[in-house]
Amino acid sequence: MINLGTLPGGDHSGVGAINERGQVIGSSGTSGPRPVSHAWIWEKGTMTDLGLLNPKSWWSSAAAINEHDQIVGNSTTARGKGRAVLWTLKHST
Repeated sequence: MINLGTLPGGDHSGVGAINERGQVIGSSGTSGPRPVSHAWIWEKGTMTDLGLLNPKSWWSSAAAINEHDQIVGNSTTARGKGRAVLWTLKHST
């Protein structure tokens, strides 16, 4: 069992999925003036924040990841409306 931790300031996290390359995705609480949750990816021992659809959004979560560095999930708009989102990771070569 490995404790994946939380994003900075977070007090909770949850896992959404893992792919065959061992990349794990999920969501975590973060610090801020109001409760917020951000989607993240964990790979090679590091959790990376995937961010939000809009800087004024307050929530995102990751649900699935494939072998092509694509993650699907949800995020809110600045007005709090839920939207489906796709993240495509960019790795340095």
